[in-house]
Amino acid sequence: MYRIYQANISDIDRILKVYDIAREYMHEKNNFQWEDGYPSYDDVYRDITSKNLYKICMVDKIVGVFYFSTEPDDDYSYIEGKWRKAKKYGVIHRVASSREYRDIFKACFMYCRDRIDYLRIDTHADNEKMNTLIKKNGFKKCGIVYVRNNSPRIAYDYVK
Repeated sequence: MYRIYQANISDIDRILKVYDIAREYMHEKNNFQWEDGYPSYDDVYRDITSKNLYKICMVDKIVGVFYFSTEPDDDYSYIEGKWRKAKKYGVIHRVASSREYRDIFKACFMYCRDRIDYLRIDTHADNEKMNTLIKKNGFKKCGIVYVRNNSPRIAYDYVK
Protein backbone atom coordinates (compact mmCIF):
# COMPACT_ATOMS: atom_id res chain seq x y z
CA MET A 1 0.00 0.00 0.00
CA TYR A 2 2.52 2.61 1.13
CA ARG A 3 5.97 3.05 -0.33
CA ILE A 4 8.79 4.37 1.81
CA TYR A 5 11.77 6.22 0.37
CA GLN A 6 14.62 8.31 1.66
CA ALA A 7 13.56 11.93 1.47
CA ASN A 8 15.49 14.33 -0.75
CA ILE A 9 15.93 18.08 -0.94
CA SER A 10 13.13 18.49 -3.47
CA ASP A 11 10.70 17.07 -0.85
CA ILE A 12 11.32 19.77 1.78
CA ASP A 13 8.25 21.93 1.07
CA ARG A 14 5.85 18.97 1.20
CA ILE A 15 7.52 17.57 4.32
CA LEU A 16 7.20 20.94 6.07
CA LYS A 17 3.48 20.94 5.18
CA VAL A 18 3.10 17.47 6.73
CA TYR A 19 4.82 18.74 9.89
CA ASP A 20 2.49 21.79 9.91
CA ILE A 21 -0.54 19.48 9.73
CA ALA A 22 0.85 17.33 12.56
CA ARG A 23 1.57 20.40 14.72
CA GLU A 24 -1.98 21.69 14.13
CA TYR A 25 -3.41 18.31 15.16
CA MET A 26 -1.24 18.27 18.29
CA HIS A 27 -2.44 21.75 19.24
CA GLU A 28 -6.06 20.65 18.79
CA LYS A 29 -5.32 17.92 21.35
CA ASN A 30 -3.58 20.34 23.77
CA ASN A 31 -0.17 18.87 23.00
CA PHE A 32 2.45 21.57 22.48
CA GLN A 33 5.61 19.48 22.22
CA TRP A 34 6.49 20.88 18.77
CA GLU A 35 6.64 24.61 19.45
CA ASP A 36 8.37 27.47 17.66
CA GLY A 37 8.17 25.85 14.23
CA TYR A 38 9.89 22.62 15.23
CA PRO A 39 10.79 20.65 13.18
CA SER A 40 12.08 23.59 11.15
CA TYR A 41 13.44 23.87 7.63
CA ASP A 42 16.96 23.51 9.08
CA ASP A 43 15.94 20.35 10.98
CA VAL A 44 14.45 18.81 7.84
CA TYR A 45 17.44 19.82 5.71
CA ARG A 46 19.87 18.30 8.25
CA ASP A 47 17.81 15.07 8.47
CA ILE A 48 17.75 14.76 4.67
CA THR A 49 21.45 15.44 4.16
CA SER A 50 22.31 12.92 6.91
CA LYS A 51 20.18 10.40 4.95
CA ASN A 52 17.96 9.75 7.98
CA LEU A 53 14.64 11.25 6.86
CA TYR A 54 12.09 9.02 5.18
CA LYS A 55 8.89 9.81 3.37
CA ILE A 56 5.83 7.59 3.31
CA CYS A 57 4.10 7.86 -0.05
CA MET A 58 0.76 6.93 -1.50
CA VAL A 59 1.35 6.84 -5.25
CA ASP A 60 3.37 10.07 -5.79
CA LYS A 61 2.12 11.96 -2.73
CA ILE A 62 3.99 12.28 0.57
CA VAL A 63 1.48 11.37 3.29
CA GLY A 64 3.89 10.77 6.17
CA VAL A 65 7.44 11.36 7.28
CA PHE A 66 9.81 10.05 9.96
CA TYR A 67 13.42 10.16 11.08
CA PHE A 68 15.21 6.83 11.43
CA SER A 69 18.84 6.16 12.32
CA THR A 70 20.91 3.31 13.69
CA GLU A 71 23.55 5.66 15.10
CA PRO A 72 23.65 6.28 18.88
CA ASP A 73 21.32 9.11 19.90
CA ASP A 74 22.55 11.63 22.49
CA ASP A 75 18.99 12.06 23.82
CA TYR A 76 19.11 8.42 24.93
CA SER A 77 22.47 8.45 26.70
CA TYR A 78 20.74 9.20 30.03
CA ILE A 79 17.42 7.73 31.09
CA GLU A 80 15.52 7.91 34.35
CA GLY A 81 14.67 4.25 34.26
CA LYS A 82 16.35 1.53 32.23
CA TRP A 83 16.50 0.43 28.62
CA ARG A 84 15.74 -3.28 28.25
CA LYS A 85 18.85 -3.88 26.12
CA ALA A 86 22.33 -2.42 25.95
CA LYS A 87 23.01 -3.06 22.27
CA LYS A 88 22.87 -1.34 18.89
CA TYR A 89 19.45 0.19 18.29
CA GLY A 90 17.44 2.08 15.74
CA VAL A 91 15.86 5.33 16.78
CA ILE A 92 12.61 6.76 15.45
CA HIS A 93 11.89 10.49 15.76
CA ARG A 94 9.59 13.14 14.27
CA VAL A 95 6.86 10.84 12.96
CA ALA A 96 4.14 12.88 11.25
CA SER A 97 1.12 12.26 9.07
CA SER A 98 -0.83 14.38 6.62
CA ARG A 99 -3.93 12.77 8.22
CA GLU A 100 -5.18 11.67 4.79
CA TYR A 101 -4.54 7.97 5.37
CA ARG A 102 -4.44 5.58 8.32
CA ASP A 103 -1.65 3.45 9.74
CA ILE A 104 1.22 5.84 8.99
CA PHE A 105 2.92 4.96 12.28
CA LYS A 106 2.47 1.26 11.59
CA ALA A 107 4.13 1.65 8.17
CA CYS A 108 7.02 3.54 9.79
CA PHE A 109 7.37 0.97 12.55
CA MET A 110 7.36 -2.02 10.18
CA TYR A 111 9.97 -0.36 7.95
CA CYS A 112 12.28 0.26 10.91
CA ARG A 113 11.64 -3.12 12.57
CA ASP A 114 12.62 -4.86 9.34
CA ARG A 115 16.02 -3.16 9.43
CA ILE A 116 17.06 -3.69 13.06
CA ASP A 117 15.63 -5.83 15.84
CA TYR A 118 15.91 -3.27 18.64
CA LEU A 119 14.21 0.14 18.46
CA ARG A 120 13.89 3.17 20.71
CA ILE A 121 11.38 6.01 20.55
CA ASP A 122 10.09 8.76 22.81
CA THR A 123 7.12 11.09 22.97
CA HIS A 124 5.62 13.80 25.13
CA ALA A 125 3.30 12.72 27.95
CA ASP A 126 0.54 14.90 26.42
CA ASN A 127 0.75 13.11 23.07
CA GLU A 128 -1.97 10.56 23.82
CA LYS A 129 -2.30 9.41 20.20
CA MET A 130 1.41 8.65 19.82
CA ASN A 131 1.64 7.00 23.25
CA THR A 132 -1.26 4.74 22.24
CA LEU A 133 0.27 3.88 18.84
CA ILE A 134 3.67 3.17 20.35
CA LYS A 135 2.24 0.74 22.92
CA LYS A 136 -0.11 -0.84 20.35
CA ASN A 137 2.92 -1.75 18.22
CA GLY A 138 4.73 -3.61 20.98
CA PHE A 139 6.96 -0.96 22.54
CA LYS A 140 7.43 -1.04 26.32
CA LYS A 141 7.87 1.99 28.57
CA CYS A 142 11.41 2.26 29.93
CA GLY A 143 11.48 5.62 31.68
CA ILE A 144 12.02 9.32 30.99
CA VAL A 145 14.59 10.95 28.71
CA TYR A 146 15.27 14.66 28.21
CA VAL A 147 15.38 16.17 24.73
CA ARG A 148 16.00 19.66 23.35
CA ASN A 149 15.42 22.43 25.91
CA ASN A 150 15.70 19.75 28.62
CA SER A 151 12.09 18.73 27.95
CA PRO A 152 11.04 15.35 29.44
CA ARG A 153 9.74 12.59 27.18
CA ILE A 154 8.40 9.11 27.87
CA ALA A 155 10.95 6.65 26.48
CA TYR A 156 10.01 3.29 25.00
CA ASP A 157 11.87 0.43 23.39
CA TYR A 158 10.92 -2.48 21.18
CA VAL A 159 12.70 -5.83 21.16
CA LYS A 160 11.96 -8.11 18.20
